[in-house]
Amino acid sequence: MHLNFAGLRKLKAALFPQPEIKLKKKRTKRTKRVLASRLTLGTFEILVTRRSTKYMRLSIAEHKAGFTNSGNSVLKITAPLRLSDQAILDFVAKKSRWIAHHQNKLQLKSERYARNYGGVLGATSIRHFGLRRQIITNRSSIRAASIKIVGGVEPHVQFSIPDSYSAAQRELLLWGWYNTELTLLATSMITKWSAIMQVQVGSVKLRRMKTRWGSCHTSSAKIMLNLELARRPKRCVEFVVVHELVHLLEHGHTRRFYALMDKFLPNWRQTKAVLDSVPLR
Repeated sequence: MHLNFAGLRKLKAALFPQPEIKLKKKRTKRTKRVLASRLTLGTFEILVTRRSTKYMRLSIAEHKAGFTNSGNSVLKITAPLRLSDQAILDFVAKKSRWIAHHQNKLQLKSERYARNYGGVLGATSIRHFGLRRQIITNRSSIRAASIKIVGGVEPHVQFSIPDSYSAAQRELLLWGWYNTELTLLATSMITKWSAIMQVQVGSVKLRRMKTRWGSCHTSSAKIMLNLELARRPKRCVEFVVVHELVHLLEHGHTRRFYALMDKFLPNWRQTKAVLDSVPLR
């Protein structure tokens, strides 16, 4: 795979699409008031959003810039407009054990992900279909960048990049390579399994997703796969492919759906456990 700077810009637009901005019609109804503020309680830093609601809602999200004492997470609270700061702090204090428990779970999840599937920025190795590959970088005055696997017994990944390439451009180049690799594997698997199941696939797209490994739009037979699968074992890719194709036979997760999964891929539960052992960030 070879990419110049123009190619990188197009690749970035394809892999990381920006949300479409739609102009809304002018509303005559008065918009709801929303007020944002920050509070601190011990080691907890809290992002408070006040709006027209009757109840308080508490959630824990990954750490964001600007929060210094909350480790890898930040508390988010949605509260009624007229609720006092003290009432919110009392609410957080009552939930401190629940908060600590879920912060610990989030920390373990982040550490597990970083250990197994950390990014390429400053990395010496990457995951390629579950296998850890060492990175060798060759910098030169070339204009087009490329990635390829070289070597015999212990193959490694060779980056050939211009001297001017930044770490962020190198990361983008890697995801473009992952896109090519996963496209080839997924296409062959979909061809194989669609023939076995006797289903017709409309289109297949790859995209980085935060919460799903894949999705299937049954009306259009469109399959969407998470680009993160390029870092997971090939049997995990096959499991996701089969799972989404079965949805073309059975829309929901019904008894028939799981019976079909057992028929086509008897060991799917073990493979799913492997896939879920290091969850998405």
